[in-house]
Formats: sequence, C-alpha cells, structure tokens
Amino acid sequence: MAEPERLLDGLGVSDLEERIYRALLAGDALTADEVSQVVDTATERVGPALANLASLGLAGRSPGPPVRFVAAPPGLAVEALIRRREGEFNRARTSLAELSDAYHQGIQRTSDIFRLIEVVSDRAALRRVFLDLQQGAQREVLGFDVPPYASFSGTPNREELDALQRGVRYRIVYDPSAFDIQGMSALVQAYVDAGEEARLLANLPTKLTIVDQAVAVIPIDTGSRIIEGGVVLKDSPLLRSLRVLFEQMWAQATPFPSSTARAAPGTQQEPKTRASAGEDLDRRILALLAAGQKDGTIAMQLGLGISTVERRVGRILRDLGARSRFQGGVQAVRQGRLDAPKK
Repeated sequence: MAEPERLLDGLGVSDLEERIYRALLAGDALTADEVSQVVDTATERVGPALANLASLGLAGRSPGPPVRFVAAPPGLAVEALIRRREGEFNRARTSLAELSDAYHQGIQRTSDIFRLIEVVSDRAALRRVFLDLQQGAQREVLGFDVPPYASFSGTPNREELDALQRGVRYRIVYDPSAFDIQGMSALVQAYVDAGEEARLLANLPTKLTIVDQAVAVIPIDTGSRIIEGGVVLKDSPLLRSLRVLFEQMWAQATPFPSSTARAAPGTQQEPKTRASAGEDLDRRILALLAAGQKDGTIAMQLGLGISTVERRVGRILRDLGARSRFQGGVQAVRQGRLDAPKK
C-alpha cells in the first residue's frame, strides 16, 4: 500500500508525528504502547513524538492512568500552526535585515569576509557559476525564481534534468510574474514532470539559488530587465538566514501540480481518459489562479482560448463554493485540489 502524501511537513511535523496524528484521527484515545502498535514503531520513539504533537497543539492527553492521547480537531489545530508559521515567516524577514546590517558592519572590521563572498560581474560568468553549482550538487537545490533573467530560451536546463536524474532534490518557488513570459508554464511543467517540486508565491524578494545548504547565488538587481551579475555566498550567518527565509516562504507557497501522474518503475502508464485530462487541466488552471494570475495570462500559458478559461474558472469557483478568485485559491489548497492525482 502506498504511503499517504505528507501534508504537514511544512509546519514542523515529522513523518512519524504525522503518521501518529493520522492514527489518532481515527477517533480512539490511545496509550503510547497502543500508538506504537498502530504505527509499527518502537515506544521509545513514539513517546517523544507524542510529546511534540501535544506541544504543537495537535494532540491532547486524557486523564489517566494510563495516560491516553487524542487528536485535536484539524480545523483548529492545523490553522493555529499555519498562523504560527506566518509569524515565524515575518520574524525571518526581520532577522534577515538585522543579519544584513551585521554583515555590512563586519566588512569594515575584517578582510575575512572576502573568503565568504564572491562578486560575479557579468552575465556569462553568472550563468557559468549557476550551471557549475548544479553539476556539482549532491543533495538539494533550493531556489526563488523571479524575473528578470540573465537569459531565457524556453528550453529546459539540461543541468537540472541531469541532477534530478541522479537523485538531487529540487525545491523551487516561482513568482507568478514569471508566467507572464511566453512558454514559462510549459517549461516549469517539464521540470515538475522530471521530478522538481515547484510552488507558487507572489512578491518573492529576490532571485535565489542555494546548493547543498553550503553555497548561495543571488543576482544583482540593478532595476534593468536583464541580470548582469551577482554574488556568491559561502557558509555564513547570512546564508543560514537565507535558508530559514526559503523554508518559511516554501511553507506559504501553493503547489504547482504535475500534468502527468508518473507510473511506478516497472509499470505501464495507463492512457489518459477525457475525464482525467480535464481534471489535470483544472489543476493547472487552479494553480495559476491561486497564484493570482488573470484569465488572459492563464489562457496564454496553457494555450487555451480566453472564453474557455473564463468558463472553466467560473465552473471551478462554483464547485469550490467560492465567491472570489482569491477565496477559490485558498479553498483549492485547503481541499487538496492542487495535489497530484492519487495512483
């Protein structure tokens, strides 16, 4: 049986803790030993996980002895965690500014800073650095993707596809403004279908790439429509703060759905029916809708007529019981309408 999709990983809930919470949602009050049997995990690991669930407000203790645990209502507990994460996200923005001030003060006191930062002064060199880092990536590439671009060909980046194939995890947050560029939607879809984890979030602060949590690349924003250079950051408090900022914004972002359900190794992909193709199209429209895209931009990105998009958006909003486009995006995320189809 396939493992259920992780839903709470962006809220500080581990895989074991989410499995335990799902077990408690069945409605029974369980002791630690009983939970251990349900999730098939040693009680020594279950105990701390239950304690953390209680501290997060996802579980409560019933009077004992023996002490039993019950699940808190998801509508209240998970919403509270989301609000807490939003507060952490705002604090991360503040801490980033403070760390940047400390960084600039440090430049005046020591020359060691030049070991931690490298200025790349032209577009070709910046692109070479970006490609070299992807080729050397071993574990994970994180990124904020927002225009302008040093170059845009509309074809997939071969270094990313190769890295995905060798098992490197990609998590990229796209600013909706990127999808104003012709061909961007199809390009991101190609990455997602190759294994990239993509999400959408408006008003990203900067373009950013972090490789293996050790090196970051930030293009220099000169206000032009073409990136001409950037900086490379090595491990430092500033880089660590950028990693925190990424995780906070990742937790806030809307998933970008895959247009195809990849089959398990050794199995044959079943051909799409008209109904499943329509569901895939609705998910793609919903993803762009949730990211704040207008009907005209959605039509351009998906190669549809504007009247077709308007008709489908109207039907989708009615199905969701939403009175506005914004409410429709929120409802879609809460109802799991942007999740990849179950196999």
